[in-house]
Amino acid sequence: MPDAPQGRVLIIDDDPGDGELAVRRLRSLPARVDFHLGPDGAVEEVARGEYDVVVLDVTMPGIGGLEILRSLQRDRPGVRVMLYSAMDPTELAELARSNGVVQLNKSSARTEFVRKVRELLDAR
Repeated sequence: MPDAPQGRVLIIDDDPGDGELAVRRLRSLPARVDFHLGPDGAVEEVARGEYDVVVLDVTMPGIGGLEILRSLQRDRPGVRVMLYSAMDPTELAELARSNGVVQLNKSSARTEFVRKVRELLDAR
């Protein structure tokens, strides 16, 4: 029998393939993992779903990931955020550091992705 969910994770990405892959990678966690396609309505979805962790793509059309991050930090300060992007790793690391969140490049190993999300869930 699978473990009961011990947290809620939301993946926000404008690429359906990347989003669904991220959800599949997190299946081993004892958490409910959902996917929200694109930036539109993402902040409202976080509030509605009472998510503990948000895995956030940075480069999306329209409202970018950094705007979503700042909104979450202002309105949902208890939500832990991981920037998850295919952008230049040095630039991604600097964005994460300057915004006080963790980051991971999309090309990273599945095990590293799962480990980082688990750590964020455990830090609640």
